[in-house]
Amino acid sequence: MTAPQRDLLSRRGTAILVYAAPTLAIVATSNQGVVDAVRTLVWPLAFAVMGIACVVNAVRCGRVHCYFTGPFLLLLAAASLLHGLRILSLGRNGWGWLGLVAIAGTVVFLTVPERLWGRYANRTSREGGSRPPSPRDGT
Repeated sequence: MTAPQRDLLSRRGTAILVYAAPTLAIVATSNQGVVDAVRTLVWPLAFAVMGIACVVNAVRCGRVHCYFTGPFLLLLAAASLLHGLRILSLGRNGWGWLGLVAIAGTVVFLTVPERLWGRYANRTSREGGSRPPSPRDGT
């Protein structure tokens, strides 16, 4: 199976479940009328789902941006949980700052790494050295 075939983003249903649905949950709870307790539940969970999916995808297929977005989204999950529990003070506009950082960071991490290094990382063999591309890799 090639890297693109193992890529979670190539599967519409999976992509909707682990990326689009959590994103919509964050957007739906972003307005001022939503109480902090709801955000404290939704945002960390949504960021964690997306972050874990990215880490899994980086391991599964070597998708370059996932090496960056995974840890970034997991940090946002932790930061939003700590902010919501009032352990980490981000000020009166803390949720807004978290949202802004999420948008800006995600855009940067989705685009820049793959422009620099390509869509998929060069995978190494189990013996530790780089393996040459094979016809099965689609190269």
